[in-house]
Amino acid sequence: MLKESDSKVYLIPIGQIEENNGQIQGLPTNPRTIKKDDFLKLVKSIKETPQMLSHRQLIVYPLTDKRYVAIGGNQRLRALKELKYDEVPCSVLDKNTSVDELKAILIKDNNSFGDWDWDAIANEWDSEPLNDWGMSVWDVNDDDNSDKESESDDDKEDATEDNVDFHPVLDILFPSDNDYEIPTLLADMQGEHVELPVTPWGANSRLRKDVSTYHFYVDDYRFENLWKDPSALINSGVKAIVEPNCSCHDQTPIAYGLQLIYKKRWLARYCQEYGIKVYVDLNVADKFISYNKLGIPKGYNAFFTRGLIGWMESLKSDLKVAQEISGLEVPNLVVYGGGKEVQKFCQEHGLLYIQDFINAKKKDNG
Repeated sequence: MLKESDSKVYLIPIGQIEENNGQIQGLPTNPRTIKKDDFLKLVKSIKETPQMLSHRQLIVYPLTDKRYVAIGGNQRLRALKELKYDEVPCSVLDKNTSVDELKAILIKDNNSFGDWDWDAIANEWDSEPLNDWGMSVWDVNDDDNSDKESESDDDKEDATEDNVDFHPVLDILFPSDNDYEIPTLLADMQGEHVELPVTPWGANSRLRKDVSTYHFYVDDYRFENLWKDPSALINSGVKAIVEPNCSCHDQTPIAYGLQLIYKKRWLARYCQEYGIKVYVDLNVADKFISYNKLGIPKGYNAFFTRGLIGWMESLKSDLKVAQEISGLEVPNLVVYGGGKEVQKFCQEHGLLYIQDFINAKKKDNG
């Protein structure tokens, strides 16, 4: 005998529900798969927000009075078993539901209609909880597992079919103006007016062709693969980039920090050689400010930095560096995010402020 919950959702003992593995003749097995990391996120999501289950219950088909097959929600069923649920909220299909109707339900329940409004996501949502909830805001260019690498290969195959040339890293030594042989940027390929959209690398498909400016104020691992093969960036159709923001902290050994600065400046010069303009990234720890100037020609006037709440002294220091290199009181320095205090500073000093793409909703001290 089925028991109803307060919301008229049937509660069925979890031991009576089976995953869709071909029990119903003519009905394909569940077409959805899930990676281990995503499954763990699903388990975490259910554990943190169990009330969602009563609003998005499993869809099950009755084989007998005490045996059911999950038509919609197979992965949730697995997660609930992992969490050791005793009963599961279910919507029970009529016994007379045809196989064709079951097929339609199976696909429609797993299908996501529509596209994400990235502007709304940027202005109204934070990236960390979105990733925790399984949205994978930065899932396109991740290089942290073999599945991602295989996706990259697929992208390359698709692009090759569109007659896109790829540019593997060559053993090139660019001219340098310093003892550390860090490449010198081309003054005639510096960024000018910032063209929109300005997008973080990894937020969209690498085959997207309508991004004007990419920045790399994201986790390092999301762009590490560019050093091995910058094809995706070179072929993206982008007009300008901000240098990759390799993390140089005060605790970073100088030898390693120099390597990171060499890599980002090499990649920036490489992009310039292919017609992509470059903004110098000034967002480094105090320890590396002098090293970060290496390879930037005198008079260069295209800079980006990351605005952060509570780090106004760092922003003032970045402005001084931009003034020193450009020779201008009001340099072409773009400040990305940081909230009202940072925005006010930019207004007072004639700097361009761009709202953070994905953390715009975070509270600031203004």
